[in-house]
Amino acid sequence: ASASASADPAASASASAGPASAGPVFFFGQPVKAKYGNSFFDATVVAVVDEHTVRVKYKYDESEADLPRTDLQEADPMASEAGPVASEAGPVASEAGPVASEENSEGVAVAATTSAEVAQDDDMGWKKQDDDMAWKKVDSADIGWEAAGVLKANWHLLASLERLLRYVKLSVDDSAESVLIQIREDSVEASHAEAQTRLVLRCLKASKASSAVDEPVPAETDLAGLSVRRVPVPAEYREGLLELLPGLLDKQNVVPAVFRSATVQSELIVGQACEAKYGNSFFEAEILAVAEDSVKVRYAFDNSEVDVQKADVKPKSKTSEITVGQELEAKYGNKFCDAEVIEVSADGVKVKYKYDGSEAVVAKDDLKCKRTGPVETETLYLFGEGRSLCEGAMHVYATLLKGKPGAGEFLLGLTSDPVDEFGLSFHQSPSVGRLIGAKGAVMKKLKSITGALLDFPGAKDDPEHTRHAVIGGSGAERQAAVELCKMLEVRDPVLPTVPAAVSAMCQVVRYDEAAAAKFAPKARMEIEKETECLTVALEQTSDAGESFELATGQKVEGKYGGKWNPCSVVEVGESVKVCWDYDSGETEVPR
Repeated sequence: ASASASADPAASASASAGPASAGPVFFFGQPVKAKYGNSFFDATVVAVVDEHTVRVKYKYDESEADLPRTDLQEADPMASEAGPVASEAGPVASEAGPVASEENSEGVAVAATTSAEVAQDDDMGWKKQDDDMAWKKVDSADIGWEAAGVLKANWHLLASLERLLRYVKLSVDDSAESVLIQIREDSVEASHAEAQTRLVLRCLKASKASSAVDEPVPAETDLAGLSVRRVPVPAEYREGLLELLPGLLDKQNVVPAVFRSATVQSELIVGQACEAKYGNSFFEAEILAVAEDSVKVRYAFDNSEVDVQKADVKPKSKTSEITVGQELEAKYGNKFCDAEVIEVSADGVKVKYKYDGSEAVVAKDDLKCKRTGPVETETLYLFGEGRSLCEGAMHVYATLLKGKPGAGEFLLGLTSDPVDEFGLSFHQSPSVGRLIGAKGAVMKKLKSITGALLDFPGAKDDPEHTRHAVIGGSGAERQAAVELCKMLEVRDPVLPTVPAAVSAMCQVVRYDEAAAAKFAPKARMEIEKETECLTVALEQTSDAGESFELATGQKVEGKYGGKWNPCSVVEVGESVKVCWDYDSGETEVPR
């Protein structure tokens, strides 16, 4: 707590009397000075996350960040000049505070508590409980030292889980292997709250070990009241998905979960070639023995013999035999196109491309079977809060589908979230290159201007009609990003008007004919290079309220194909017949 938080010395001393009252009070919309690196910058409070953390939006680039209260100053000119006193004189709370405070590794006084007691509005259905008698100890859940260590080190995640579970308080025991569960005594759903808490903790334990939860997908009634996001991904990337789980847990402040697959496992036979898990990857192996829950395998890379769980063994996929007359996709340049096999030889496969009837010999590695039917999916469950859930889902698609052929085809089947919540939008784009720009310059500007998250999964050689922009954020952020993408997908676009979704972030610059050359497309590109803006042209319009008479022979501009072109008036009626200067053709044009 900073002594400069209050101009009243008595108030400052009172603020240091205990952690619950230390420091200034922050509220939504409040201007503050927020730390970034070693300096403080102008920012605005977006949300008070919990008693330790405040979310701010920096004014210089509109980015958001969750900061500890010690990294914030009230936007008072006197306070900003003097700087936080705590950095010079040490934290006041460590001198005058109660025994219940201790110093962290940075010398800042913090409350000696193991749980994040978070104050929420009454509308959320629960309040901060200062009286321990309001809580009853239920039991502890053994989640292992690795998972417990995550909660002990990441109080952001601990606080998020308490808000998620609503009626529960969590604390990590001294052995750091189990979590103590306490439930509000006035909760009428104590048994339901305990069951949900144990479910989430089992998911946390499994995700830290990059493993699936060894139980079927919970029923919807078991998840009622929890903030859960379901993220579908192609089932063929299940192993890659499991490898992402620890990172989602540590960096995104969500608890991810992949539940036991509902598909029937193929029969495993002694002597069968297979792929068996070792660490976080699968390797070629041979099955030596099959027990009820485990399989003994011999790894091909070192001939070692190991017993592994049945869930970690899968039959080796057979290479499909290529036959004459088979329809598949063959590579042409950087793209895969529909083709038919007309000859198979040791040198390669001769195919006939459907689109032009041409024939070519291609390597077997440049062929792939045509997908039939819907893509088989695996569902990732994310437990957490609004924006964190959105960021976690974006991270999965950006990482798992990056450079993967066919990813766009999978995204075609996904539906964008409603605009009244944090979520994802899937925007089909035939011009992904324009939205990324040289070295990602356009993509960076789109994210900076709208505040949305943005990525382009899939491979460069995927068909254009399947390429997608995956956009994450609030409804307003996603709508703005989609509209800007639509503008930029057209080369040198000329818009009739500014779309409502981007009007608040748009400045219209009007100019006369003499200045037109300054705002030509090439000139606008130079403007974009020197600024953080993006530019598009609007249709030329007359000034508001201006009217004029039309007469035969008069030189005017008429609209043709969405653009204004020089012409002469030939005949005036309900519509106007004009003669175009560029080809002397005549056309009827609405007034």
